Amino acid sequence: MNKHIRFIVNGNASSYQQASLYSNRKSSRKRWIFLGISLLTAFAVFAVGAFAYNVYNVKASVIIADPSQKNTLPIVNILTSEVSLPKLKFNEDRINILLMGIDTREEEGDTPETSRTDSIMLVSINTKDKSVVMISIPRDLQVDYKGDKVKINAVHRLAGVAKENDRGAGPGAIMQVVGDTLGIKVHYFARIDFAGFEKVVDAIGGIVVDVPVTLKADYPDNKFGWTKVNIPAGKQTMNGITALQYARARYTTNINLEGDEQRAKRQQIVLLAIKDKIAANPEIFMNFQKIGEMLNILKDSFLTSIDTNEMFKLGQLAKEIDSTNPDKVTSRVLKEPLIYHEDRKGVTEWFFYPTDKSWKGIHDWVQELFTNPSLRDNLTEEAATIQINNGTDTKGLATLVRNSLQSYPFTILNPANTTETYANTTIIDYSSGLKPSTLKFLETYFNAKAIKPEKISANQKADIVVILGGNYAPPEKEENVQ
Repeated sequence: MNKHIRFIVNGNASSYQQASLYSNRKSSRKRWIFLGISLLTAFAVFAVGAFAYNVYNVKASVIIADPSQKNTLPIVNILTSEVSLPKLKFNEDRINILLMGIDTREEEGDTPETSRTDSIMLVSINTKDKSVVMISIPRDLQVDYKGDKVKINAVHRLAGVAKENDRGAGPGAIMQVVGDTLGIKVHYFARIDFAGFEKVVDAIGGIVVDVPVTLKADYPDNKFGWTKVNIPAGKQTMNGITALQYARARYTTNINLEGDEQRAKRQQIVLLAIKDKIAANPEIFMNFQKIGEMLNILKDSFLTSIDTNEMFKLGQLAKEIDSTNPDKVTSRVLKEPLIYHEDRKGVTEWFFYPTDKSWKGIHDWVQELFTNPSLRDNLTEEAATIQINNGTDTKGLATLVRNSLQSYPFTILNPANTTETYANTTIIDYSSGLKPSTLKFLETYFNAKAIKPEKISANQKADIVVILGGNYAPPEKEENVQ
């Protein structure tokens, strides 16, 4: 069966082809499918139940249609021989979806399949506690692809070119690379081009963005030149092009707003603004013409590997996510100290590199976001000073452990050797309990309980001292999890 869906609204048969209506039971199914679609379209997995609810109320129906016809949502299954990806099971605890924004420049010979991914975001949904984690990945991150060191945003293009515009090649390749980078399984992708994003914002009547800091930037136009962008601080009503400029601007006159990290944060602000607009104005989607307009945008600009049955389930799940609860929605950007930039001899491109060459530091960070998303915020607030001492005969062990902890936001003093050997790893709390999050983290990390010191000298510098004992074993290389 053709895996494309088409939406036809009762009372508007002159604009769409005739189709038999489904039963009320299947209309309910359609409601959830529409929620899954609108959820992905807005790039905010938890945001747009109002869209689906109101389409349901005007009794839109779903039919299978030919992809060449209007109002068709492209759905592609990734079946390339060299990509093996996990299939989603909705009894799993976590669903991971890769969201991609592409800039297709036809004047430069680009197609959607040979475009670079300018925006890369992983959305992870916990199906048990109905929480969401969003992770933005900088496009300049250096990754391994087919034996070469490339920017992560080039993977989609390289695979698309190699497979001669195969619609599944680029998304499948970058899903696999992102999975390896973050240490997770990526179940699905959803891709939209920026022209479509701009049209979506215009179709919902624009958005209101609370701009924290004035943005002045040079923004590339479609004529290989630059246009000036000036977006003042405060609440701003943005149309599609302004929202896109605000989300994508990279070269700014304010150094504090420049680069991938700040741009990723602005993208997340825009996505939340889209969510707020749709949630606060459900009447937008009670207009038959507006529904048709949105579907036309999806047809031309949107691609996903989530089929209709899975969208149905995803839509049901999305409705249960409370986006107003900050404990249920976590947004982060992959940044220092997990990655860093340095100039390297013979390297002309600008790259971010992983601080931990094994990528384990990033993998651990992702798992922390899944299980305890506020951990690093708490560690940053406590700003503890740590001392790692070697109480074993293994030379260099304290230095090895210190290096493995460098990505965490506390200060680590130079390691030292003890005058005697320890059978068990010992943690000594010199902070008098004032660094509880740091202490709990170290107890878990080293599988040891903290003790109080017999006395605290006046020149004691570290808040917490870890003495490595003979029972300490460095963590094994982890499996690709969740």
